[in-house]
Amino acid sequence: MPWKETCRMDEKLSFVVAHMRGEWSMAALCEEWGISRKTGYEWVARYRRDGLAGLVSARRRRRRVEWPSRPFRDVRGPNDVWCIDFKGWFRTRDGARCDPLTITDAYSRYVLACVIVPPRTEPVAAAVRDVFERYGVPCALRSDNGVPFAGPGAGGLSRLSVEWVKAGIGLERIAPGQPQQNGRHERMHRT
Repeated sequence: MPWKETCRMDEKLSFVVAHMRGEWSMAALCEEWGISRKTGYEWVARYRRDGLAGLVSARRRRRRVEWPSRPFRDVRGPNDVWCIDFKGWFRTRDGARCDPLTITDAYSRYVLACVIVPPRTEPVAAAVRDVFERYGVPCALRSDNGVPFAGPGAGGLSRLSVEWVKAGIGLERIAPGQPQQNGRHERMHRT
């Protein structure tokens, strides 16, 4: 017996046709097709509004970001490279959200700061400025691509990272899904 090959459009159309026949309830039909009722109602409404062409939704193309192929700078002494990251939020006993921001020196692995601030530009900028005043300014800051360290702007810059570049600090970003590129810092989190 040959395999029956179908595409998404055929599946959506057969769903709408089965609904129009009225033999199944929407809940049973959605369960049979493995979709939510919200999606089922959306497909039917789109078909009624736009006809067959309405069953096709254009997908947003993802912007491809090229990651630098150069390796990170060598860490030869204190203040060469600092690592910055949020440990990961959790709720305290009273239900409040807690976001620990950590900053370490990559050479000595000294914890420069561990402060509780919301992951927004202004509070993080203030916390980092306090660390700069106490320990000086590093040659580079290594971070992930999360908010507020990176942004949707040109080159993945956020308002915070633009401030750092203006201060003469180099930016080092780890590739998405590669926490081992900031292994020193991640190990400190685990400890």
